[in-house]
Amino acid sequence: MALSYDEVRWTYRVLLNRAVESEETLRYMAQAYDSVADIGTMIIAAEEFQSRLRKIHPHPEPDLQPVNLERRELASPTLALCAIVRDESNRIRNMLSSVVSVIDYAVIVDTGSEDDTREICRDILCAASKPHQIAQIPFSGDFSVARNGALDLVPSDISWILILDADESFSPHDAGKLRALIQLDVDAWDLPRYNWNNPERTSILPGTYPDFQRRLFRNNYTPPIRYKGYIHEYLAGARHVLQAPTNTLRHGGRLGGPHIQHHGFERITKEDFDRKAAFYASLERARNEV
Repeated sequence: MALSYDEVRWTYRVLLNRAVESEETLRYMAQAYDSVADIGTMIIAAEEFQSRLRKIHPHPEPDLQPVNLERRELASPTLALCAIVRDESNRIRNMLSSVVSVIDYAVIVDTGSEDDTREICRDILCAASKPHQIAQIPFSGDFSVARNGALDLVPSDISWILILDADESFSPHDAGKLRALIQLDVDAWDLPRYNWNNPERTSILPGTYPDFQRRLFRNNYTPPIRYKGYIHEYLAGARHVLQAPTNTLRHGGRLGGPHIQHHGFERITKEDFDRKAAFYASLERARNEV
């Protein structure tokens, strides 16, 4: 089923902060794509189509080599995915599939799933012949403990670590850009993130982009880069941190990236939101009682 005109308009407005520029572009996008799953590819195609209408050559893909940065490693750096999950059988496949081609290793820590999350992870990683560890660490009420437990399982010969949650992913054209970032003399990267919402609720989450997230950093750092904070955990310890390029298409620039695509708000109901809020409130109460 093709995209509706409303879905095309919504995608443009959220991603580029402007309306579709012509009826021709609107018709093209609505007919050419079946879903908004690969947002980046959709926008690139639309920009190129619009450029042809204006008789302007489209902008090339961005060169991610920042100015005055040097390569530090002689050997090719390696990349491990590190994730903590729980009852994510409906989302974990999308996350893993989006990065399995660019990672060298994976650590999945399950904090108490009652579904087949672990089995899905194992099937995908085995099918791709990716070395991995799938471990179980009971949730203690402290997200940093779970995150750091997963980081401790990453082998010492892995150069870089990528953190993703089960409701996040990369578009195919963006995932490969991770390899360019880890070639450079940087300790950590803040990656821009899109927070996607249901197309019917276009006013939700205004102004969140680029929502930088520190998710790509060096392994074997001294002292180790690790998480702090028991609920809104954050990475601490990296000294030389850069931000990956952002999307500047609406100013005549480039797509930027790699972008994390966060889908956690797309299908959330009021009941889901209330349940999550109650869970975090219970963690706060438990912490205050200690």
